[in-house]
This record gives sequence, structure tokens and C-alpha cells, in this order.
Amino acid sequence: MKKPSFFNCVHSPYYIFSPQYTAKSAGGRALHHLCHALNEMGQEAYIIGCETECLTLRTPLLSVNDVLRHQQTAMTPIMVYPEVVSGNPLNMPLVVRWLLNQAGHLGGGDFAGEDMIFSFSASYVKENSSAQLLNIPVINNAVFNNENNAFDENRQGACFYAHKYLAKGYKLTEHAEQATSLCQDVQLTPQDIANILRRSEVLYCYEPSAIIGEAVLCGCPVIIIDSPFLTDNLSEKIVGKGLAYSTDNNAITIAKSTIKEVTYNNQLAIEYCWWQVDQFVRNTQAEVSIRRADNNQDWVESVLNLMATTDNINLPKLSLRGLDNKRWLEKNALLEGRAVIMAERMVNTWQHHPSFHLIIVINQHELALLSDTLKSLQEQLYTAWGLTIISNMPQPEFFTDLPANIEWLEITESLNAAINHAVIDNSLDWIMQLLPGDKLTSHALLSFADTINRDGHSKLIYSDEAEGAHGNNLLFKPDFNLELLCSISYLGRSVIVQREAFQTIGGYTGLAYVHNTDLAFNVSERWGDNAISHIADVLYIATPCEIDDKVLSDSELSVRVAYFQRREILAKISLLEQKNTFHVRYVEVKQPLVSIVIANKNNASAIWQCVDELLTHTDYPKFELVIVDQQSDVEDVDFIYQEIKDDLGDRLNLLSYSEANYSAMINFGVSQAKGEYVVILANSAMPVNDNWLTTMSALAQRTDVGVVGVRVIGADNKIVHAGGVLGATDDVHGLFEQSTFDDAGYMGRAQLTQQYSFVSSACFMVNTEDYKSAGGLDDGDLANTKYCVADLCLKLKQQGLKTIWEPQAVFRQNMDLASGSNGVATQYKTDVEAVVIQRWSAAYQNDDSYNRNLSLRSDDFEVETAINIGWEQQHNNRPRIMAFPFNNTAIGHYRVIEPMRELTHAAMIESTLLPGHDAKHDVFIPNRFEMNRARPDVLLMHLTLNDEFYDFIKWIKAETSIFVIFSIDDLVTSLSNNNASKKKIHKDMRHRLRRTLALCDRVIASTQPIADALSIYSHDIVVVPNCIDLTGWSNVKPHANTSKKLRVGWAGGEYHAGDLEIISELVKTTSTEVDWIFMGMCPKALRPYVHEYHEFSSFEDYPKKLASLKLDLAVAPLEIQPFNEAKSNLKLLEYGMLAWPVICTDIYPYQTNNPPVMRVGNTQAEWLDALRLAISEPETLPEKGLVLQNWVLNNYALDLHQVQWFNALKIK
Repeated sequence: MKKPSFFNCVHSPYYIFSPQYTAKSAGGRALHHLCHALNEMGQEAYIIGCETECLTLRTPLLSVNDVLRHQQTAMTPIMVYPEVVSGNPLNMPLVVRWLLNQAGHLGGGDFAGEDMIFSFSASYVKENSSAQLLNIPVINNAVFNNENNAFDENRQGACFYAHKYLAKGYKLTEHAEQATSLCQDVQLTPQDIANILRRSEVLYCYEPSAIIGEAVLCGCPVIIIDSPFLTDNLSEKIVGKGLAYSTDNNAITIAKSTIKEVTYNNQLAIEYCWWQVDQFVRNTQAEVSIRRADNNQDWVESVLNLMATTDNINLPKLSLRGLDNKRWLEKNALLEGRAVIMAERMVNTWQHHPSFHLIIVINQHELALLSDTLKSLQEQLYTAWGLTIISNMPQPEFFTDLPANIEWLEITESLNAAINHAVIDNSLDWIMQLLPGDKLTSHALLSFADTINRDGHSKLIYSDEAEGAHGNNLLFKPDFNLELLCSISYLGRSVIVQREAFQTIGGYTGLAYVHNTDLAFNVSERWGDNAISHIADVLYIATPCEIDDKVLSDSELSVRVAYFQRREILAKISLLEQKNTFHVRYVEVKQPLVSIVIANKNNASAIWQCVDELLTHTDYPKFELVIVDQQSDVEDVDFIYQEIKDDLGDRLNLLSYSEANYSAMINFGVSQAKGEYVVILANSAMPVNDNWLTTMSALAQRTDVGVVGVRVIGADNKIVHAGGVLGATDDVHGLFEQSTFDDAGYMGRAQLTQQYSFVSSACFMVNTEDYKSAGGLDDGDLANTKYCVADLCLKLKQQGLKTIWEPQAVFRQNMDLASGSNGVATQYKTDVEAVVIQRWSAAYQNDDSYNRNLSLRSDDFEVETAINIGWEQQHNNRPRIMAFPFNNTAIGHYRVIEPMRELTHAAMIESTLLPGHDAKHDVFIPNRFEMNRARPDVLLMHLTLNDEFYDFIKWIKAETSIFVIFSIDDLVTSLSNNNASKKKIHKDMRHRLRRTLALCDRVIASTQPIADALSIYSHDIVVVPNCIDLTGWSNVKPHANTSKKLRVGWAGGEYHAGDLEIISELVKTTSTEVDWIFMGMCPKALRPYVHEYHEFSSFEDYPKKLASLKLDLAVAPLEIQPFNEAKSNLKLLEYGMLAWPVICTDIYPYQTNNPPVMRVGNTQAEWLDALRLAISEPETLPEKGLVLQNWVLNNYALDLHQVQWFNALKIK
């Protein structure tokens, strides 16, 4: 282990997943005691998963600050899970699995091959598995002891423990009929239990439990009652002093005679436990130092999310967003294949090749920053650019040897004049100003040029960007949103402007910091909003810079005042609490009559409160109220309507409607309304501020505005709806839901007036004639759904009218009512997403008020990390493949991940990889909106046989034209009884295959026998063999054997137990002749004969780990049975890549393509003869290994099978 340091932490911290500390759970106590022991030894250990810590132990609960500190200092935690936890739910890079009982006995049991396994007892370790011992004392000697026991010489009576035994339905034996129960349903403190044990003559125990140790420490012998339950839950007998497995007097006498030795033995055991903890620390710290290079940060978000649920804390959104940003940057790095496709488009489809004039204004103290900018420019894939460096100082000597496309210009006039002269002199097509230290991504200018060719009307183009010291704060912007620009300068620095437009406008403004905002305002007013394009990709990294806050604030206000003055728009601009954000209040030209339309059925309390608050909090004088009632049969409603009539007189128009159709009722109300404008108000909503209608009316009177919506809050004053994004929210539940009222939100958008695709159904305002011309709310397929307002807003958008969200108009809504009903129908109609997408597919594919890099499963602008769409929506000249790998181990890599990566890098396809689904209860499946956004041509689905995937494929085939391919690499209908996975898989595999393949267009199988077996289910089956991706193997060199004996090895997991039995006698017979090396699994019976045993590693490290075995010869036994007959020859490929000669079973997979290996029958004699032949000719083995390696490289290198894979994925 590393030595301690005065200056930093050298050991990784431990996160220990544990329930609450309780006397009734020995396992829980063990986990807490381990945490305590680690901290006592100077390690850093925390408990996660429970809400309170044990006050008597050093078991601190993990805090948010701890997690963020570990993340920021790159301290990789070591995660300790008990055996009851399945898989790796927290996505930890290093998992320690501590068996506190037999795996699966209390749940769980699903472990990964790379987990480090420790066991509380050797009896908990399954046969054919291995584990290091880690025994922690869970019994408090201060409570459970036999010291000074006055009852010891005169013990009377018996007690029993049978908690789980009874829970499983078993009955007590006659021995316990008169005994005292110590089961957990009896309320006893630890001291109460100890007192009973110190008096009792014997304890009858029916199951493995810590109470056995507690009893013998109290001097009470234990009789363990044998039963099927005990047998099923113990692989080895519990042995020790003071124990008996029989109730005959002889056994009890022996137990009593040895009980005195327990205390002394316990002290020795405690010392041994400390040694085990020390070994635990050494081994886990050594392992984490190996895996730290992985730099996996997925665990941070998972841990913080768990803490939010267990601790009821508010996690810092910025920390989670930062992790998503980092993950997005990693997944969206420019790959060779995409660059090739872009270059191809440049050559074949571009009409012209624009040039770029880049301008940097620099001061003396910024010179050091310039190198980063210049480096990024030199790395541009598109090279038609020139750079002008403008400065108030002469060109430095070290800048004398500049390339021809870079000039240094010393200012002799005003800055703007110098820029204008440089623009005129160079006459390049497009202009961009950068700050010293800012960087462009390598494809930035290529992407800008591509967009110029695609959007020929563009005068100004901006992109998403990264900012911050490390460039990991990502700003994903909406398409041009004039209302948002009036509220905040959101365009950032990544902006280019056409030279002619730049000169027409008059160049850059004289206002500091806001030149891009000013350019956008000018372009919008001269050429319209459509002259401004947006690239939804990070092309620019903005470095932090010094800013004069006062100058910036003045410039931000001045640029907006100038805009409204040029437009001759009467408006009042107010500075909001958030720095440099504004609210524009338009001055009303007139006060037209407004009709407020409400639909209601029964809901007496709701309608009364709605109207009461409406009359109390409305300062706008000219409105009428139209209530459409759907035959309310609650008699109080009529009295409430009469009260409203008494208050409003002729300003109330009470209508009746026969059908419980909310849309039709509202449409009827609008048809009877007298107002020039209508407000559609839900009976569950009520205004909060008095000027709501005045504010909305001023906006609604603009000729370019169709709908004005409000900010909706709940009874707790938290946000319910702050605008709508297509596919992510609906009419009832909107953006920033559950955020606090004053939370600024992503890019400040939770507080700013802006254009959205739709607004809340709680309250919105629209011109009456516009409402009618759009057909009103849909009273057909979308009636009584949560999508009818979005539908109306999109219809008005087709007419060129905007939907504006106005946060200064605030309504409170009764969500107990609104979440389940629109106030008329008993509940919302569901399952209408297909209708919505069919009607508005293009709009839902790309909501221009959102960004395609943001998640459709979030109302808080979370970055999309689950579905990394690997293609540009505007271009489709390669097959688009969306693939579901089974998992991130060999299965997923060989059959999905590596072929997709190979074809994508070769620019043959464009691909998107989704998360694996093996052994996950919460399977990730894209929803309809996500699939509509992605629009793949092909779905490649590997072993997707769950019910959820079947339903997914059903609606994909019913509602889309996507070509669906099913992938399979094992004959899952024929698993042998020796295969451990047989217990885990579905038992109705034939049924699942039949129904799934009936929906799929094609099957890709890894072997011909699989294809033959599935031919009864599908008529389009393509065989593509497993291949080796040389990327992971080419640089791996096998280690040389330096020992005298041959090193003979086998690698395989627990699923190969039956295969390993074939050579078990061979291993025993030859253990003195060769050194046997096992990796992955080693049965206990073979341990004495195996020289070395190695655990599996992650798939990424597998080639290096396998090579480290230093083998001279590898073996590949397979049982002769249908499952193995259908397997691939993958094991030969892996061994062959390391140039190891192979002895293997003579079976179809190892006969395929006639590999140069030694094939034998599965008899002891044949295996022994083959091995001894190899032993007798060691000098021939290296050459045989090289021959096999060449066979692999010439036949099974993945790059040789690109066309085969491409054709298999190609749509008919």
C-alpha cells in the first residue's frame, strides 16, 4: 500500500451500502462495523443507503460535499455492496461484493465478473466460485458475555430462534414447544436477549444467525436443528465450540464441555479479523489503482440521486449537469466517419465555398492566451479562413513569421473603424470575432460552411458553445428566439455574420460586450427572424474573461432601448433580479374587450374559488365571463352561478353543453364570446397578481403573436408549468416543474419572457378570430387529452403566429384536480402520442425553442446522454442504425458495439448506441417522442426478448417504417443443465422468439446452426461471424513464460462449469507436469491443482488481462450438446490473437473454417495424449501459436467483414 502523505489523500474512500443499524440485522451490523473498522484504521469510509448513523460507531453518512470532493479530486471510491444488492445500481467503477449470506438467499445474487468477492464465511461461497474471507465481529462482547454470571452453574429452561425458518412456513420441532422465543417478532433489546441466554440451559437454532455466536459467548450451548431449510441455506456446516447438531445427551454434553473455550477463541478470532480487514484494504486499494485509469464518472450522478431519495435533500443541479456535460462531450467528439461524410458533402453538394474572416482584439496582458486560439485555428478541417489580430501595440518580434492568412494590425484609429477597414480590405465572406484564448472545435468552420450552403437565406449563424475554465459548461441554445433575446443576450460568442449584412448594418456597435446581440437585433429587423440560423452543436469554447460589470449592464440595457426605438415600439424595459436579464412590458395601444371562457362540470368548490380569485385579482376593466357548464348535477353549482351572476350581471354569459368534451365546450364558449380576445381559463386555476390580464393583453395585441401563456404554480408555490417543449412536457405539466418560484433555471430561462411551442392549459390568451381560423381546440382525437393546447399553438404557428410565455402573469392551480381531469371529463384520455406525432411529426422532431442535445425525459433542460443521436437531422445519405447492445461485456461488444463502431468510423453508416439491458429491471427503451426525434432507418436489437421490448417493437412496426433486425449469438432454447444462466433466463424462450421474430424484418445470427434452428421463425436470416476488433488487441503482447514448466490455461465464467468438468481429471493428473492457470472461474475441487487463479476484468481490459496469464498453451473444452454445437469459435479467436496454440474439443464451432488447432474427443485419454504431446515438444508451440494468429488475422479481423456487416444491416 502507499505510504500516507501530509499533502493529499493517497487511498480511495469506501462507500458501504447498508440499511439502518439495528440489533435485529446481523448483516446490517456487519456493514456498519466494517465502516467503523476502516475509519479506525485511518481509511476514509462512509455509509450510504440509510438515513441515520449509529452514534456509538465511526460510521459517517456520505454527504453531497464528500461525493463532489471525491469527484473533483479524482478519488475513485470503492463500493461495498452486500450480496442482497443485484448488479451495480450506482455504476461504481470498483465493486466489492461482501457475502453476508448465501447469494440469492435474501435476494440479489446478480454479480459482475469483475466484482471483487469477499465472504463473511466460507460456507456462503458457491461451489466453482472463490472469495476472500472478511469476517467482522458483529457481537458486542460488552453485552454478550458470561462474565460474573450467577446463573451459570444453575441454568434452567431453553430458548429458540427460528425467524426466517417460520417465515418460510416450516413448523417448530417438539424441542422448542416450551422454550422462550428470541425471534425478531418478539420485542427484545440486545441486553434482554443476553439476560435470557445467560440463564438458559440451551438454545435451539433453526437457521444460520449471529445469535449462535451471541449464545455461546453467554455460555449457552447451541443445538442446531437440521432441516431442509438449513440444508438449502448452508453449503458447509457451522462448526465451533459449544455447538451440537443432535439433541441426544451425548452431543449436548460435548457442547457444554467445550463452551468454556469460546471466550478465549473469540479473542483470537478478533485479532484475526483485524488482519483480514488489513488484507481487505491492501487488496482493494491495489485493485482500484489499476482501474483508476478508466476515469468513469457515471457513479457520481447515481450516488447523488440515491442520496436524494434516502436523505430527502436538494442536490446541487449544477454538479449533476456538469457530469452530463462531460458525458455529452465524450460521446459527441468528432469521429473520423462523420468528418468523412461532411467532407464528402462539401465536395458533392456545396454550391460555394465561403471564406471566414476571424477577428481578435488583444491587449498586452492577453498575449499568452493567443496560442490556444491559434492552435485551434490551425486544426480546422476547413481551411478557408483568415485572421486579423487587432491591438493597440506593435506586432511582437515572436509574431514576425506569420502565415499568409494571419495579419497583425496595430490600431491607429478607433477600434470599430479598424475592424471595418480590415473587413473591407480582406473581403472575406463571413465574419467572426473571438476573444483571446477562445477556441473553435476542429469541425467548427466546416459546420458553419455546411450550414451556409444549406440555409442560403442566412445572414447570421450561431452555434452552441462551451464555457468555463475547463470548457465543460455547455450552453445548448434554442433556435432564434427574439423574445428571449429581448430578455437576455443568450447568443454568446459563437456567432458569424455575412460580410454584406455586416456592412449594411454599419459594422459592430460601439457598445461594449454586446456586439453579437446588436447584430442579431439588426438582422432580425431588416431581414426577418428566418435570416438567423442556429447549429445545435458545440463549436466554440469560450474562455473566462475580465468584464466591467457596470459597463456590461449599461450596454445590455442600451442595446435593447436602441432596438425598440428603431422599431418605434412603445415598451418599458425593466432590469430583473438576475444579472443582465430584462422584462419588456409593452404599452397597450387600446384596451379591447376580453372574454374569459371556463368549462365546468360539478366541481363546485373549484369553480367558486376560481371566479372569486379572478374577480379579486384582475385590474383589467373590460372583460366578460363565459362559463360553459356540462349538465352539472351537484345542486350547489347553480347557487354558485347565481352568486356570480349577482356580481357580474350582464358580464356573465352562462351556457350549457350536453357532451363531456372539454375542447368542444371551450370552442362553443368562444363562438358565443363578445370579446376581441379570449382567455381560456381552467376551473382549477386562479390568478395571483392583479395585473395579469393587462400584461397579457399588451402582448396579445402584437400582430405577430398568436398565444400568450402564464407561469403556473401549485399550492406550495413551486412551479407547475413554465412553458412547454414538444415531447418533454404537456398542457398540464410543464418546464421546471417542482422548481422554486425564484429559481433562475437553465440559462436563466425560468424567469424570462420568451417564445415556446406551447403553454399551459391553466390559462392562455388568444385573438378570437385567430382562434376560430385555427379551428379552436381539437374536439376529435385530442379532445380531453393533455395535448389539445399544444395542438392549437402549433396550428397558429403554421399561420405565422408566435406563442409567448409571460412569467409576470402568475396563476396558482389546484393540481389535485388538474393532474387527473380538465374539470369536465372524469379523466384525461391517454395513449394519444401516436396521433400527436402523426399530426405534428416535424415539429416534435425538433422543437425550435429547445435543443436536440437536451433530454425529452426532463422538464429541467437536462443534457441528453442516454440517446446520443449520431447523425445530423438535416442530412440522410447513410443508413442510420440505432442499436441495442445486450450489455457492455463481450456479448454486447462482439455483436453490436464493435461492428457499429467499425462501420461508423469507415463512414459506411451513422449509428446510435443505446444502454444495455441485461439483468436490468428498469430497461431503457426510447419513447415515441424520442424515436420521432431520432428517426433511425434500422433498429438492431440484440437478444431483446423482454416483454417491454416486445411491446416496443410492436408499436415501431405499427406506426413507423423502421426496419427491425433481431440479433442473436446463442441458441437460448437449448441451454444445458450445467449452464448457470439457465436459472436466470425466461422459461418460455420458444414463445418469446416466435412472437418477437414474427415482428422483425431480419435476423442476424453468429453461426449457421443458430440460423438453421431459427428458420422456423424467420425467412430472412443472415449469418455474420464473431470477429476481432484489432483496435483492442493489436497492441497487446503476451508476456513470456519465465518458469520451467509449461503454463497451460483456461478462461471462462460460471456458465462453463459443464465444459470445465471435461478436463477436471486432466488438471489433477497433470498438475505436477504443467502449471495450470485459470481465469474467471475455478471450482473448489480443482484449487489444489491449479497454480494460479485470476478474476475476470472489464471487457476493455480483457485482452491485456488475458495476455498477462503468460500461457504457452490454451485449452478450450466444450460439452457435446446442441447449445455448444451452435456456439461460435470466439475462444479460438481470442487465444489466437495472443499467438497461443490451442487444444480444443472436436466440435462444430472449432471445426469452422478449419482452424490450425489440435482437436480431440472429450475422453480423458485423448485430452491427456494431446497435452503430453505438447509437453514433449515445447519448442513447436510458439510457431503453432503464430500460425493460429495468422489464421485469425486473415479470416476474422473485423475490418475484413465490413461489407458483410453492412449488407446484413441494409434495408431490403
